[in-house]
Amino acid sequence: KMMTYRTLNVFFILLVFVVPVSLAQKQEWEIYTSGNEIKAIAGDNNFLWTGTNGGLVKISKTTAETTVYTTSNSPLPGIQITSVVIDKNQVKCIGTNNGLVKFDGTNWTVYNTSNSGLPGNSVISMASDGSGNIWLVNSRRLVKFDEVNWTVLDWNSGLKIYDDILTVTIDNSGTKWLGTRGSGIVKYNDSGFEFIKTSNSTIPGDYIYSIAFDANQNAWIGTNNGLAKMTGNIFQAFNSSNSKLPDNMVNVVKIDPAGTKWIGTDGGGLASYNDVEWKVYNEDNSGLPTYRITSILTTGTETWIGTNSGMVKFNGTSWLPVKTSNSDLPYNYISAIAIDNAGVKWIGASGLTAIDGNTWTVFRESNSGLPGNNVYCIAIGNSGEKWVGTSNGLARFDGVSWTVYKTGNSKLPSNSIYAIFVETSGTLWIATAKGLVKFKDNNWTIYNKLNSDIPSDNVLAIAGESSDKIWIGTDAGLAYLNGTNWTVYKKDNSLLPSNNIRKIVTDNKGIKWIGTEGGLVTINGNTWNVFKSTNSGLPYNDVSTIKIDNQNIKWIGTSGGGLARFNDVEWKVFNTSNSPLPTGDVRSFAIDGDGNKWIGTYFGGLAVYRESSVGIHDLIKGKTSNISAVLEKNYPNPFNETTTIDFILEAPSQVVLEIFSFRGEKICQLANEQKSPGKYSV
Repeated sequence: KMMTYRTLNVFFILLVFVVPVSLAQKQEWEIYTSGNEIKAIAGDNNFLWTGTNGGLVKISKTTAETTVYTTSNSPLPGIQITSVVIDKNQVKCIGTNNGLVKFDGTNWTVYNTSNSGLPGNSVISMASDGSGNIWLVNSRRLVKFDEVNWTVLDWNSGLKIYDDILTVTIDNSGTKWLGTRGSGIVKYNDSGFEFIKTSNSTIPGDYIYSIAFDANQNAWIGTNNGLAKMTGNIFQAFNSSNSKLPDNMVNVVKIDPAGTKWIGTDGGGLASYNDVEWKVYNEDNSGLPTYRITSILTTGTETWIGTNSGMVKFNGTSWLPVKTSNSDLPYNYISAIAIDNAGVKWIGASGLTAIDGNTWTVFRESNSGLPGNNVYCIAIGNSGEKWVGTSNGLARFDGVSWTVYKTGNSKLPSNSIYAIFVETSGTLWIATAKGLVKFKDNNWTIYNKLNSDIPSDNVLAIAGESSDKIWIGTDAGLAYLNGTNWTVYKKDNSLLPSNNIRKIVTDNKGIKWIGTEGGLVTINGNTWNVFKSTNSGLPYNDVSTIKIDNQNIKWIGTSGGGLARFNDVEWKVFNTSNSPLPTGDVRSFAIDGDGNKWIGTYFGGLAVYRESSVGIHDLIKGKTSNISAVLEKNYPNPFNETTTIDFILEAPSQVVLEIFSFRGEKICQLANEQKSPGKYSV
């Protein structure tokens, strides 16, 4: 069976337009990603369709206008787009890390292991044959899909390899060529499988990353040991020693209509070869942003080159950068989030990014005083200053100046800073890889196993109860420091399910919530409660982050089960199956002044969840005085078939009331008429 998305009626967004004042509720979920790692490029007559690590990007060939599709504005099941193929009907076939998608320009159809014959959700590479069948690679399996039937070829079918398949290409005779990670080339046709590797041929390498065919059906093969031309059973090898190939690790090979080979390498840039002359392009002599080439699309007159740092277009003379991201995030691993009193979001993601409304500012080692791009934690000081813990020291940023503390210029015992807690008095408690640090007025106090009862020097989490009353999480247990007295809790003397403590927070009742590698723990005086996936709604036992909102609702991020919302009675789980959350690995979390949840994921980018999806809020900071309509929360919510929506008008207005799915699809229009002041229900 296949899953075709047309309408959704459980999660929805309501848009209200009031004339002369127009208000529109932002969509319930937004996903911000970095799409700088280009994994695939395909083109139709008008557009490029680019697979990135941050979603599917549609780029106009004429205007360069960009549309980025993620899990929040489309039914894409994941943002890691591994391959894109356009079939004979111009339907886009999109391989992702979480299923196969077909998009005809209007309808999206998603195939996965639960609704189709797809044997695994990770689609590595795809090709389309002359009959319109899709051939895709999943781990060590070759899969054929003819729109109805799925055929899986694996070890039992004769595909006897121990290494994953990296690429699939189809020649003019219909033979499928598979490039593997260590097992050479596998050819497949109606006669069966043929295996070509260094042990039975002169192919220069067994790691095969790319295969392309010229007009004479010679195979040009990118390997871990150079470029190979295969004519019949004869190989001709090109490498950095016998040619101008700039690097022997060849990631991609494409051939333009004139027969020129475009060769993307892993560390030497781009090369072109027309059987006579070599040309080499790299970061130093061209507009390439990096030496690592990951994908190529060429028409002869224009060539688009994807790298691990963005995409460029080359017309033979000039180079033009092509935008492939929907944000300025430098990286999709969001390790830390903090929000200051002005509402500015501070994001740790291969550097430090500040989001102030629509303005994004990225601080890195290269352009600021940030001591390291690996940001582990961020805390806001009492004067609004930012304290940033990195893999290379602690930084204080007041908006203008940076002050950096390292082992070489301070008493920090380690440059790896994992957590920071700021007391109301201004005292800093700093978790490092070599002990706990108390810092106040340039006075440093170090607690380690040599001078205290701390269970481990590798400190991962801190929470304050009051002055000099601190809870400390380590990789070997939990500790409570009350002045000079230590109390240590471990698996063998408490109900801790794991000694690896990830996170500690305190709710508005004074209850401690402890996230561990083995479950969630609460401590209320002498009463302990343990929540695990087996006895509660916690979706996964490895708890990576916890945040408590102003209604005392707990938001729990896990490293594999997504995000959980717990109000002390009921659990609600958000994961990749029931929400646009781009990955189930949630590493950081913050709540802004409007109650919006900012969710940092592991290689899924930054997600924003607006829980009150049908409540009108001020959308433009500082312009609340013009609001003349209030849209109240619908009830019941959630609902099955019916719900009631109330709204209030303060002045005569033209009202347009519309419902959209969380994918951005319009479902229906409920009202479009002039109304007098008053309260209305729909």
